[in-house]
Amino acid sequence: MKNYLTQEPNDNAEFMYTASIHDHTISMDQLTGSHNYETVSVPATCGQNAYTEERCKDCGAIKAGSRVEEEGTAYEHHFVKFDETYYRTAEDSAVKHPKIGESLQNPNITWEKGTSYVCVRCLKATEEAPEVYDTHTYSPEKVEWTETDTPNDKKSYSGYTASISKLVCNEGCAERVGKLDAYMEDNALEVALDKEVKANAELTYEGTCADGATAVYTAVIETEKNGQFTVTKKIKLDPGVHQYDAAFEWVPIKNEAGVITGMESATAVLTCKVCGEVSKQTCELKSENIIGGQHKAGGIKYTASVTYNGHTYKDVNNESLVQYSVANAEVKTDGVEFVYNGKNQVPKINAVVLETEDSKNPQTLEEGTDYTIEAPEMSKNAGSYKLTIKGTGDKFIGEYTVEYKIAAKDISTANVALKSNSVTYTGSDVAPVVESVTLDNETLGQADYTVNATSVNVGEYKMTVEGQGNYTGKVELAYSIVAKDIEDATIDADTKLTYTGNTNTPVIKSVKVGENTLVENTDYVITEVPNSVSIGEYKMVIEGKGNYTGKVEFVYSIVAKDLQNATVDADTKLTYTGKTNTPVIKSVKVGEDTLVEGTDYVITEVPNSVNIGEYKMVIEGKGNYTGKVEFVYAIDGLETPVLSSVSNASTGVTVKWKAVEGANQYRVFYKTSGGKWKKAGDTTSTSYTVKKLTSGTKYTFTVRCLNGNGSYISSFDSKGKSITYIAAPTLSSVSNASTGVTIKWKAVKGANQYRVFYKTSGGKWKRAGDTKSTSYTVKKLTSGTNYTFTVRCLNGNGSYISSFDNKGKSIKYLAMPSVTTAKAKKGVTVKWSKIKGASGYYVYRKTARGSWKQIKKITSGSTVKYTDTTTKKGTTYYYTVRAYSGSTKSAYKTAGASAKAR
Repeated sequence: MKNYLTQEPNDNAEFMYTASIHDHTISMDQLTGSHNYETVSVPATCGQNAYTEERCKDCGAIKAGSRVEEEGTAYEHHFVKFDETYYRTAEDSAVKHPKIGESLQNPNITWEKGTSYVCVRCLKATEEAPEVYDTHTYSPEKVEWTETDTPNDKKSYSGYTASISKLVCNEGCAERVGKLDAYMEDNALEVALDKEVKANAELTYEGTCADGATAVYTAVIETEKNGQFTVTKKIKLDPGVHQYDAAFEWVPIKNEAGVITGMESATAVLTCKVCGEVSKQTCELKSENIIGGQHKAGGIKYTASVTYNGHTYKDVNNESLVQYSVANAEVKTDGVEFVYNGKNQVPKINAVVLETEDSKNPQTLEEGTDYTIEAPEMSKNAGSYKLTIKGTGDKFIGEYTVEYKIAAKDISTANVALKSNSVTYTGSDVAPVVESVTLDNETLGQADYTVNATSVNVGEYKMTVEGQGNYTGKVELAYSIVAKDIEDATIDADTKLTYTGNTNTPVIKSVKVGENTLVENTDYVITEVPNSVSIGEYKMVIEGKGNYTGKVEFVYSIVAKDLQNATVDADTKLTYTGKTNTPVIKSVKVGEDTLVEGTDYVITEVPNSVNIGEYKMVIEGKGNYTGKVEFVYAIDGLETPVLSSVSNASTGVTVKWKAVEGANQYRVFYKTSGGKWKKAGDTTSTSYTVKKLTSGTKYTFTVRCLNGNGSYISSFDSKGKSITYIAAPTLSSVSNASTGVTIKWKAVKGANQYRVFYKTSGGKWKRAGDTKSTSYTVKKLTSGTNYTFTVRCLNGNGSYISSFDNKGKSIKYLAMPSVTTAKAKKGVTVKWSKIKGASGYYVYRKTARGSWKQIKKITSGSTVKYTDTTTKKGTTYYYTVRAYSGSTKSAYKTAGASAKAR
């Protein structure tokens, strides 16, 4: 077959010719005159770009050179296979034409069959198969758009997912099915996908916010066999509306160590996705206490929110929450026991394991990131040491201490070299000089061992070299002691004696030979003692005895007496009493003479000794004595009590301190800023609650030790510990309300807000809510249940700053009955809802201008109806009902329900 667009030798050619006749009549004047051109646009077709040209509106003539093509717009042919049955015309075949009305099934007519390939765009036909045929260019039959996410806390626009399940040929094949030109029977016109295919759309914008932008969602859908398909969805937005993304800027609160303890403020930075406009909005902050687990510190969760242009933006900050203390970690080492080797030794840390959020999977911490190790600069000597593991960063805090020991090295196998195996008798323990002690080829220093000898007299003995410091154990050695000559002795005695008017000889304090002090009558005797009374120089002779021999002379003189040599007998240590305390002088002696106060001496300087410390008094000679002597004494007392805490209690402030050994009792003091200390009370305990304080006032507290008589026996911390006292709220009333139970209390000075708690009998306290008012209604309670309520003060950050009344106030909650009315044969019938826990009901009535009056008491909790027959016909009455149980009453509807009596 040949191209359908050329002359064909069959009926189609005839048909195409007839279809091309232009039904238009042109006058001869138009053919000879000027042309009336207009611009005509011709669409692209296969192998031909789209173009414009100027044609005459009257005759159709084309103006030369006027054609302008749009490059790259021409189509490729879209061929499909076409199996055709046909007959030829009389010019081409001996087969005659069928007559009109003659059946095409006439056996006298011969039909031919052939195959061609027809472009469904331009109907070009070819008998030769194109390189590619029977292929279709597909596009999705239908695109389903699903909103995947609605505007969230960080943005004000939605997201979409596009999905397709069926593809169709987009080249016009479907319109050709059943037509004589390019007859189609190909089921591949449609492709049903094995499963629905989805893709998330990317969002872009067209236009401006001022005029109303267009949101363009573009999704690229990837199929397994048919490639990719790009689909779009456009949504016209309202003029003047921005599409914001939110980013949040937080301002933290940090402590002195730089750790974040809370959030001061937050700002939402709103940036329009369309025009880039930026708007900064200050957020409202809300905090929520997070209770820490076994191994974490806990903290506060902050939520920042702001509503702008009808959309609310939120962000959550937990930066001040999660911190874990390495003090709770499990630390694994190679060992903590070492033996001294002269080198620095520390334990090797193999792992630091800590339970964090997931207790089933403890976290192994990383050195340098999660913790640091601080070891002693020097830990080579024997002794106990501590290695500290410190948490680092914002997540890990606290310290873990690894204690380890270095044991002393045994010297029992050491080689000891002596300078000599014998020594001269000294009268005391003596041993030969140790020249060296060698152990494992190392020579020990003198600080590494001691030499112990228990031998004194001449003879054979054993000495012990015993390790010390970094060494332990001992080595025994034999040695001998030989006699000592007394001629080298030195005598310790007064060389000048004070005149007394009587014989006066010096007291021999000691006689030494070398380092040995001799014992009188055992090691020596005084053989010559002069009668020394008058001033002058004298000489006494000392002669050796026993283990000593030879003689030595001692020269002395007698001089005038001076009081400065006096000795004072008095208590050198006194006990602190809080009052002036001076020692009682028992005696003042000069030599053997006891002086008489007022005759031989007077006390000229007495200090005002009250506090603990060292003092000095002066004694001055009188009469036969001259000069001065100073007597030093001290006042001792117990340790000053150390306050461990001060905290607000339900009735005041509780002060706690560490026990002081020796104290019988304690006295607690307090003062306000700039005020004087006031006594609060005495106690034998180590805690005391100071009462009758003013809420909102800052107080300072301190403690002092007393003895059994109530006298002060210690000093006190003058700085003390301070706290602002915030009283526990006093509940004034609890009462049933229309929606729950209303609690009221007295305002507490210094409180920023209050937290209300409630519990059932035997239950635990539950948080009801926070308020800055002095009343609060707790809702969602169960009617008929007894509840107890209490209140606690908070600061501006929501932290507790007071104690609370742990007894609270209790009430049985009775829900408020709902009331309806109905006309009765006589009077008005009142109905109400049954209230759980009620033992009965009070029925009240009033007229429009009257006040409520009780008209009936129902003594059954299950009775929910009452007919009032005491009415006047035609009068409108109002009714309300109140449940009761004992003396407790429910709330009631103040408006009531009305009805006109019959």
